[in-house]
Amino acid sequence: MENLDQNKSIIHQYSDLVDYMNMLDYQQDKQLVGRFLNNISYTGKKRLSNRSLKITEIFNILFKEIGGGVNTIIAALIYSYFEEDEIKKTDIRNEYNEQIEQVINGLIKIPKIREEKIEKQTDKYIQFLLTVTNDVRSILIIIVKQIYNIRHMDLFSKTEQQRIINQVSSLYIPMAHRIGLYK
Repeated sequence: MENLDQNKSIIHQYSDLVDYMNMLDYQQDKQLVGRFLNNISYTGKKRLSNRSLKITEIFNILFKEIGGGVNTIIAALIYSYFEEDEIKKTDIRNEYNEQIEQVINGLIKIPKIREEKIEKQTDKYIQFLLTVTNDVRSILIIIVKQIYNIRHMDLFSKTEQQRIINQVSSLYIPMAHRIGLYK
């Protein structure tokens, strides 16, 4: 029964992405979303069910809350769905486009964060991230992933929760303000 409910949830959640694809004005944009949906359908039901909530929620944050464009959304979905070592730059450029490849390259360049360095030098670290990514959309996607983590804190251990809270408060909130994400 739980599997059936989970599968219905997956279908419903991906329907948002299909609806988004159908409302796009340009055929080229529709094809980008269609390619992503096609690619994830080949990677197996287990991965699909494990990552569907995260992918669709990241889509909803980017599209409904922030108003990200098609290339930003597709890059975020690719980066969130596939493991870093599964992403081949030539495949991204050939299958999608150069802009999506540029955003994903920026995401891959962002180093794993060491908490002890962040708290002491937040401004320098933010400047470093903005410089190394070459595309502010990469930073936007990282911030959206942190929003997802905050909304789903119950999925993490107490230690992980504290790490996420420290990173968000000392790095991601100031970074979001720096790039103009505030109301």
